[in-house]
Amino acid sequence: MAEVRPEDFGGTPTSVKPEDFGAVPSSSVLERIGTGIADPIWGAGQLAAHLLPKAVINSDIVDQMVKDRETEYAQKRKGAGSEGVDWARMGGNVVSPVNLAIGAAGMPVSLAGRMGVGAATGLAGSLLSPVTDKTESFASEKTKQGILGIAVGGALPVAAAGVGRMISPKPTEAVKDLMGKGITPTLGETLGPSAKILEDKLMSLPIVGDVIGAARRGSVQDMNRALYNMALEPIGEKSTSAIGRQGIDEVATKLSSAYETALKGKTITLDKQFYSEYRKIWDATQVMSKDARQQFRSIVMNKVMQPRGVSGSIDGETMKAIDSQLGQFAKRFGKDQNINNQMIGDSIEAIQDALRASVGRTNPDIREAVGKIDQGWAIYTRLRNAASRTGSKEGIITPGTLNSAVTALDQSVGKGATARGTALMRQFTDHATEVLGSGYPDSGTTGRAIMNLLLLGGGMYLHPSSVMLGGTAMLPYMPGLKWLTAKGLTARPPGADMAAQAFTKSVQNAVPGMVESANRQSIPTFPEGQPI
Repeated sequence: MAEVRPEDFGGTPTSVKPEDFGAVPSSSVLERIGTGIADPIWGAGQLAAHLLPKAVINSDIVDQMVKDRETEYAQKRKGAGSEGVDWARMGGNVVSPVNLAIGAAGMPVSLAGRMGVGAATGLAGSLLSPVTDKTESFASEKTKQGILGIAVGGALPVAAAGVGRMISPKPTEAVKDLMGKGITPTLGETLGPSAKILEDKLMSLPIVGDVIGAARRGSVQDMNRALYNMALEPIGEKSTSAIGRQGIDEVATKLSSAYETALKGKTITLDKQFYSEYRKIWDATQVMSKDARQQFRSIVMNKVMQPRGVSGSIDGETMKAIDSQLGQFAKRFGKDQNINNQMIGDSIEAIQDALRASVGRTNPDIREAVGKIDQGWAIYTRLRNAASRTGSKEGIITPGTLNSAVTALDQSVGKGATARGTALMRQFTDHATEVLGSGYPDSGTTGRAIMNLLLLGGGMYLHPSSVMLGGTAMLPYMPGLKWLTAKGLTARPPGADMAAQAFTKSVQNAVPGMVESANRQSIPTFPEGQPI
């Protein structure tokens, strides 16, 4: 019989295609799934052939059978017009009973444990992956597959844990506390320390860093508004002013107004406890200079003691005036850079507090109202202290300056209440410091300059994909989307825990099959140049 050559059909060896001899065979989706299901069986047979003596089974013959099977599969898939990722075969790998049996190992509670199990099952899946590329020895190719299997198997539980956390968020108590008070953390601040460190690094990038910085400043501003409302809540008020010095002044004004309303028509008698407290305050002024002590005593005598008159009582209107004047003196001296004047301001403020406490004790009918006002004043004094510290630019309190103020105003012995976490505002302060950090991010002037340069001419040199990637990274930090992101990461709908556990377990079970598919995708071509 004469040899059939391509030239006999009027073509050349390079121009003749299989289609010239008839239709190209094709495969259905079900057939491709079936191939994926059978892959670990072929892989096991090939592994056994290389482990057993050639006298028992010839590994070269098995290798050729595996390669022929892959070549035929590739031709059929091409005939079906299937290109790109072979999802059908990947699905077959995942649902293969052999791979599922390997992946059904117990799922440890800890992430490290799940990573270890994933790496082990990934290695097992690699051992059962067919080797179709024989450019190197079978042992070398199997070693590469094993390394890839360990890497992929160890990484998949981490990815699954991240997705599982989104399905069933588990926010810390600190994040829940801040969110409950109207404070919206950024994405990194919500997810925890590791994510926050990554977010810190992203802040060094132009444009993206500016957006993250603005979002973090927004979180600190939320905190300031929450603090004002915490001080005003006892008297049923809310902050309406801008944050910073205006916000602090508004809190003081509203508390003073409530105090004046409570005193209207009342007669105030300074009781023994007031005089006892006054003596302690006076003794504490011994650290001041002589002139400062005299100035403090003159203010107290003229503004507090003399208005009592012969009866030793003060009417409500006079008491309101005294309180207002003491507040003005405390504010004026407290702002002075001179240390003695600052101590005068602190001492006058202590006298003012003692007077207010005496009002509540000697007027039972307004004790509850005055008690609530005192609660607000106690918080306000810490806000005022924090707002006056270095680091609180324009009176905007940071978690760091709030922490310093709360610690400084803890009057317990040896700051024991701070150590135990029971000092006023200590828990909130700890939560704010944990989630938001200690400072107030700068306004990003340098970054904005870079952004303007890019927009005015440099941006054309950026690859569109880089711009899209940067834009995507900024989305969770945009106004509105920032809140939605934080809410989505902290809300837990019914059944979320079960859904998250089911997802995590399914990924753990799918590790061998996904590793098998990854091993196949890592081999770009056959020796003959035929695509997989």
